[in-house]
Amino acid sequence: MSLITAITELVPGIDFSKDVIVKDDGTGPFIAQWNRQDIAQPTQEQIESIMPLAQFSLAKHRLSAIRYEKETAGFTIEEQLISSHRDEIGHWYPRFASAYGYLTNDAMAVAANPTGQYPYKPRGGDPVVLTASQAVRAYQCLSWYINMCFAVEVQGVAMLEAGMTIEQVMAALQWPQREFMWEAPE
Repeated sequence: MSLITAITELVPGIDFSKDVIVKDDGTGPFIAQWNRQDIAQPTQEQIESIMPLAQFSLAKHRLSAIRYEKETAGFTIEEQLISSHRDEIGHWYPRFASAYGYLTNDAMAVAANPTGQYPYKPRGGDPVVLTASQAVRAYQCLSWYINMCFAVEVQGVAMLEAGMTIEQVMAALQWPQREFMWEAPE
């Protein structure tokens, strides 16, 4: 377990660039210099007592980072790349609402987009034009995919709380599919 993680748990907001110097002389990390005058340097006993919590915190952080990596990796619908990066998600709901309105013959939606065509350029991909039904399906898949990534993370946290190691949790988790069809299964 990381001494830095333990110190972070004991002293929230600590700045490792100026408050403390941690070194490793080959026998393990140790506090070489403590520069905080307002808080006493943690004792070895305090550090050892916080290690299980620090280990849990580190495992949750690792799980969160893996979920974020999966969540933002994108997915495909019949080989069409769909971006799921957070800065692009905000563009999907208006596209979905307009396309759904077009498909249900909403007068305002049809007037706003009489062709029912929705240009789209995925991150790292080529521009394409989606039909209204494709835009709706893409949004449905995007919503499901992101929600499932978070659901898997929640499941992983529960496993950690039950005492499993991060390695056991990662081996047990099933991340959501990343390939979809334009036609939703019945």
